[in-house]
Amino acid sequence: MATNAIALKLVQYIADKNMQVGAKLPPIRELAAILECNQSQLRSGLITLSALGVVDMHPRAGSFIKRLSPSDLDTLFLLFFRFGMPGEQTDVANAYSVKRLLDKEIFINAVKYRTPNDLFHLEENLAKQAASISDIEAFIATDEEFHRYLAQIIRNPLLVFFQDAILVIIRPYRRKNLTPEVNQESYGSHVKLYEAIKAQNQEEVEKLAVLHSMARLNRLKENGESRGYQG
Repeated sequence: MATNAIALKLVQYIADKNMQVGAKLPPIRELAAILECNQSQLRSGLITLSALGVVDMHPRAGSFIKRLSPSDLDTLFLLFFRFGMPGEQTDVANAYSVKRLLDKEIFINAVKYRTPNDLFHLEENLAKQAASISDIEAFIATDEEFHRYLAQIIRNPLLVFFQDAILVIIRPYRRKNLTPEVNQESYGSHVKLYEAIKAQNQEEVEKLAVLHSMARLNRLKENGESRGYQG
């Protein structure tokens, strides 16, 4: 069973059991039996949710619910379903389309709520991006950090969670398809976005929000890559 499908089943289990933040999940062996998967698959699913910030994993103590109330998990379930996570492949173009919509909301609100400290973190991150253009893995990490900082500006944990979920979903595709040239393009777009947010230029931010993921969507459509990697 695919890792994403296990992660989805875990989310459904948490929702069905009405588990609260801080609640402990059953032991690996017991939970694997409940979800009808092997223990290795379950660990992979837990690692996915840990990367998304849903659970905390402790080798000796177990796994605990970290974020999201049960009332939020139905929305998360629907989001995962729309991304096609129950299947073996993730629809990359669909994920990027949702990312573009979410980015627009985040970018526009970042103009309103950014603080000097937020700008400092973004500027510091841009320096790391510039230094990692040729290192695909390092650039992905700094790029994701940049988008996470932007989402955090709005002070809405659920928005940050959805941002993280999308970043995790598109990460395998990016690992296979990013090049230093594409990284340079993304970095340049991030610099322009930072400058517009710093200047509180709402009109420019709205324009950049529309364009930010459009180049990637166009490449996907041109190359027929909308279902381009195994989930």
